[in-house]
This record gives sequence, C-alpha cells and structure tokens, in this order.
Amino acid sequence: MIRSSLRSLRSHAGQLALTVVSIALGVSFVVGTLIYTATTSRAFDGLFNEAFGGIDIDIQPEIDLELLFNPGEVPRLDESLLNELAAVPGVEKAWGLVESTAAIASLDGEVLGPSGPPPFAFNWPGDDIPIALDIVEGRSPAGPAEVMIDQTSFEQGDLDLGDTVAVFATGGREEFTVVGVTNFAGLPSLAGSNATFTTETARRLFDAEGQFTRINATVERTADLDQVILEASRRLGDSVNVVNGQTAAEEGAAQITEALGFLNTFLLVFAGVSVFVATFIIYNTFRILISRRTRELSLLRALGATSTQVTRATLVESVMVGLVASLLGVVLGLGLAIGLRALLEAFGIALPSTNLVVSPSAVVIGLVLGIVVTVVSALVPIWRVRSITPMEGLREIGSAPGRRPLIQRVVSSLGLLAIGAALLVVSLFTEVRLAGQSPIVWVGIGSALALLAVILISPVFVPPVMRFLGAPFVASSKSTGLLAQRNAIRSPRRTAATSAAALVCVALMTLASVFVASLLGVIDEALDSGFRADLVVTAEGFAGPTQGFSPAVGDAIEALDTTDIVGRQRRGLVRVDGDIDLIVAVSDREFDLIALERESGTMTDLGDSFFAADFVTAEQNGWEIGDEVSFDFLAGSIELELSGLFQATGLSGIVVGLDAYASLVPNSQDAQIDIRFVDGTDLEAARAQVEEIVDQYPTLQVADQSDLREQSREQTLQALGFIFGLLGLAVGVAFVGLANTTVLSTLERTREIGLLRAVGLDRGALRRMIYFESMMIAAFGAVLGVV
Repeated sequence: MIRSSLRSLRSHAGQLALTVVSIALGVSFVVGTLIYTATTSRAFDGLFNEAFGGIDIDIQPEIDLELLFNPGEVPRLDESLLNELAAVPGVEKAWGLVESTAAIASLDGEVLGPSGPPPFAFNWPGDDIPIALDIVEGRSPAGPAEVMIDQTSFEQGDLDLGDTVAVFATGGREEFTVVGVTNFAGLPSLAGSNATFTTETARRLFDAEGQFTRINATVERTADLDQVILEASRRLGDSVNVVNGQTAAEEGAAQITEALGFLNTFLLVFAGVSVFVATFIIYNTFRILISRRTRELSLLRALGATSTQVTRATLVESVMVGLVASLLGVVLGLGLAIGLRALLEAFGIALPSTNLVVSPSAVVIGLVLGIVVTVVSALVPIWRVRSITPMEGLREIGSAPGRRPLIQRVVSSLGLLAIGAALLVVSLFTEVRLAGQSPIVWVGIGSALALLAVILISPVFVPPVMRFLGAPFVASSKSTGLLAQRNAIRSPRRTAATSAAALVCVALMTLASVFVASLLGVIDEALDSGFRADLVVTAEGFAGPTQGFSPAVGDAIEALDTTDIVGRQRRGLVRVDGDIDLIVAVSDREFDLIALERESGTMTDLGDSFFAADFVTAEQNGWEIGDEVSFDFLAGSIELELSGLFQATGLSGIVVGLDAYASLVPNSQDAQIDIRFVDGTDLEAARAQVEEIVDQYPTLQVADQSDLREQSREQTLQALGFIFGLLGLAVGVAFVGLANTTVLSTLERTREIGLLRAVGLDRGALRRMIYFESMMIAAFGAVLGVV
C-alpha cells in the first residue's frame, strides 16, 4: 500500500504542484514571522549584552518599569548616591549617567536621525568609562557647546566635524558644534537620533542638576561581586535597585521583547489567515484527486485491501505532500523574514537586527503545521471514499459519495453562525472573560466561525448568484458563456469550495476597509462635535499623541496675550487592582475645551485629591461617585476620590489632575496642548505667534481642525495599506488555489470536454469557456466576501 501511495504521488506530481506552493506560502509566513521575531530578540540581547558588557553594578530608581510610558520621565538619583557607592569596599570605579530625550536638527530645520523611535540623549562620563557608546570619528565633548551625534544623523545631514547642529531639549533650541560621531553597541544609533554632551551640559539641558538617571560601577578583580552588591544595597537603601550588569542586560532585553510581543502576535494572526486560506485549497485538491481515483481505490478494496489500509495509504500521500510543502515553506520563510523587516521599515517600524536566527522551534513548528493542516484538510474527502462499497465505486469514475443534503449544510452553518455571533456579542459588549482569555482571542474565534458558516452555506447561493454574474458572459458569447454558467451552477459545492479562498481574502479586506471607513467617520464626528479648541500642539507622526515634550512649550503659549484657554494633557500608565490602564492627566480648564455628551458630578478642579472617569470605565470597575480608588503610579501610590463621570468623543478612561500626576510621575511631559484664543482675535496672526514658539521644537506640530482631519486620514490609510500588505500573501495563496482548482476541475471533466470537442467546440471556444467559468467563480467569492 505504501508503494501504491508513492506511485500515486509520482503520477499526480504535476497536479499537486500548485497545492504544494499554496501550503508552502502559508507555512512560510508563519516561519518567517518566527524567524524575524527571534532575530530581533537576538539583536536586542546582543545590544544589551554589549551595552552592559563592561559594567559590574547597575543602579536605578526602584520603580515599576511596566508603568514607564515616556523615556524622558525616568526618575532621578541624587548624586550623593554616587559617592556612597564609590565608598563601598571592592568598588573600583563608579560613574553616573544622565539619559533623556532630545531631537537633533540641521540649522535649516531638518530633523535628523531615524523617524518614529524617540531621540535619546546622554552625558559622556569619561573616555576611560566602559559604556555602550563608541566614538567612531572625532573626540568626546569637552565644552558646554560641544556635542557628539550618532552616525545615522551625521550621515543623513551630510555633516562634517566642526559643523553646527540644533538640539531641542527641555529648554528649547540650542546650537552645538559636532566634535564626534558615535555608535551604540555597534549600531549606527539607538532607536532615534543620539546626542551626547558633557555631564554638566546634559544636567543643564534636562533639569537634572545634582542628579543622575542611572549609576554604574566596576569592582576590583579580587572582590566578590555578590558581596559588593549586597553591601551597596544595604548602604543605598530600598529606594534604589542594585543588580549586576548581566542581570541588568537580561532585564532590559526581556522588557523590550515583552513590549514587542504584540508585534509577533499581530504578524502571526495574518500568517494564520494565509494558512486558513491554504486549507481550502488542500481540501479542494484532495477532493478532486480522490474523486478521480474512486474506481482505483475501490479496485484495491475489491482485491482484498481493507478500508483502513486504503485510508492509511491515502493519508501517507497527504503526509508526504505536507512534508515537501513544509520544507519548501521553511526555506521560503528565510526570505520572507527579510521581506517582513523591509515592510515594517517602510512603515516606520525599524528594529535592530542581526544575522537571521533560524531556531529549531521555528523549523519544527513549520513542519508540524504544514503536515497537520494538510492531513486534516484531506480527511474529509478520504472519509467519503470509506463510506461507499467497492462495487459502487467501480461503477463510475468521479462519483461523489457521501454527499450530505444541502439542508444539513444549512443547519450546520446556522449553528456555527449562532456560536460565532454569540462569541462576538459576549466579547465585544460584555466584560465576561471566557476561559480567562482576552476578548480579542474570542473575537477572532467568533469571526472565524462566522466566516466558516458563510462558506458552508455558500452552495445555496450558487445558482441565483451565478445566473446574475454569468449574464454578461452569456450576452458576449452565448454558447461558451452559457456552458461556463451551467458548469458553475451544475455543482454548487464544487463552485463554492473553489471560491472559498477568494471569499476569505475579500471578506478580510472588506472588513479592514469598512473598519477604516467607520474609524474615519468617528474621527470626523469627534472633530465636528467635540473639537472646541482653535489649535492643537502635539508631536509629529503616527505615535505623536503618545510622545511627550517639554512643558516649557505650554508655558510660553500661556504667556501670549491672545490665548484665553490653554489646556494640557499628559498621558501615562497606572496600575489599578493589578491591571495596567492608560491614564490622562489634564489641566484645570481642559474640560472647557471638550464637548461632554453626558456628565454627572464635577470634572473641574481635580487637583491632587480627585479623579474622573467615563461611564463605561466606571461601570466596568464598579465605581460610583464618592468612591476612593488606589492608583499605583511610576514612582508611588495615591488614593483619589471619584468626583465625576462623563461621556465624550475624544476622551475616555481615567482622568486625573496635573497636580496628582506630576507628584507621582517625575519629569512628566505634556502630550497635547489645546488652545482657544480670546474672542475677536485674528486667528492667522495668533497662529503665527504659536508657530513661532513651536518652531523651536521641530518634532512638534501645530494643527487646526482641518489639519487634524487630514492627518488622521493619512495615518489611517497608511495603517490600511500596512494591513493590505500583510494580507497580500494570503491573497497570493488564494489566486494560486483558484488556478490550481481550475486546472484540476478541468482535468476532472476530461470526458465531458472531449465530448464537447467531438460535437464541434473548437479550442478557442473551449479556452473561453474555462476562462469565463474561472472569472465567474472568482466573482462569486468576491461578492460573498464583500457581503
């Protein structure tokens, strides 16, 4: 039986080729994603190991790093701790670091460095200090007007040593002379641009006089590192975290890897879509091949082979197909990992990289996935062959045994649809966590079940839809168009199964398009009904609303005579009852610039004792006005009383006052400034005044209502393009599957085609008939996908 399976594979190799390609493409997406994430993780491991390679002790403030939202908000350490550490027996050398954010620009205003990630800034503790920065050209800064910049910014600005650049830190714009070029742990830059100053200059720029953000040290060779760390911890107290350099490197890499976990999940979802599409192609291929071999398999049973032996032999074929396709998918996954990196970089997601890391787990997952999907997809047609007797199978080639009446399909599909709809309703509109899983998981499962239900019931729609879709073809070429139309209608199950892959892809693309269109409508509605400010100041780019900037910008705008209200928002993370939530801190008059659709209690004068929440958040947490709730912030905890509930477009969640937020998030930065001018003010002149202030910070932008609408549209459409790019592989799999099924279904009808040729149908008409039928089937999948 095994020899029979191998002979069958050889004889049908050409017919299985496109199926192998489809499986390989689906597997390659999964493997490519795993390789890409493993490579990125390895790169970050190497980055942090290099950064902490020469460090024995690392000291940071004792904070909950999961609540760090903005790199510029890292709490500070008093410089007295440096002296205390240096006095610990066994410490050889100790130094302090000042780390914050600062943008670099050329004198004509061009922002330098990679776009997207935050621009970092450091102090230079000394030429003999083992830090991650390496000077690749020039020298270290020695004076208050000197700076070293990263290699990426240096090359992007076409600069020479001695040239002048503008640096934008807490106090605004300052000019510095470039005296050196740096790499960070072997990379041209860390995240965005990198600016390095003398310690005194860095402290002045970032309001860190007498402070450091981190303290490092090396120990004497003869000293016991663990004992030195223990003694340092005892002397410095519980307000700091003292660890060895290796632990610091591992913790830093782990935090980055965890933060990027969403990207891995996001990519694997689209990889799953490709595999899901490939299952229909596998099913169709084996359905047609096994249907054509019904007489052959029945003959084997008539000669003494049991149904179990025949099933096992056919399963061996599916295993071999899956194995070959999976091996090809693993190889293609290497190239796809490179393609994923290029795609992400094109959309501004640039991450450190190294040589491709092909882990054994990625290879094993790819092989197992391809084989299992192939075998499972082939089980249904294989089982149908078992359901007929050998004599029934010998009567006619191409018999279609075991067909369930369409009414059973309808009942099954309605059942799946009901389950899928129930999961969607529970996940989207209730707080029930099924099996402890995130609602997003059940939304995905519910959507998949609903889509599968549509696919199962789709044969019911084939006759009426095909009569409509086939009308133009019949009108253009009556005989061939009519033949193509009747061929598609004659076997609704075959037509529906062939179009299933296209249906899935079009449905997902339609869903993404509808979601984006709805989102744009919500944004327009929010701007029309909830936008009461004349101007808004935020950071530029897709992540602008999440990036902080110096409060000095708002202070300067408040000083203008033309401004009536200057509202501020700051954003961060807070832990409530063990869960991390996004929190918004607002100035006292911010709510005057927000259109409240519904409110209860008061949202003004939150100060440092009260907070507000939208109705949904309050209901989810069981809060009522007057309740006291404990919040864990970056640098401490506080109890606040709920003073007001609201419903507003453009603002939701937990809202606290700036006083409470600033007291528990050191160095907190503004994320958004909303401006309303005095009535009767010349808006163009007033905007010019604001832009004059903001121009000192080239990473910021000034926008009115029309500007915000256009920016939102551009960013949303960019996100849609990214989703379509990831769906591109699934669409490719669907097209391959459509071509594959068309070829096999044509071969399946060899006798019928021969008869048509015998009664006078020429080759050209035959080709047109097949083309017409393929286009009608593809259109059928597209129509159902859109609907």
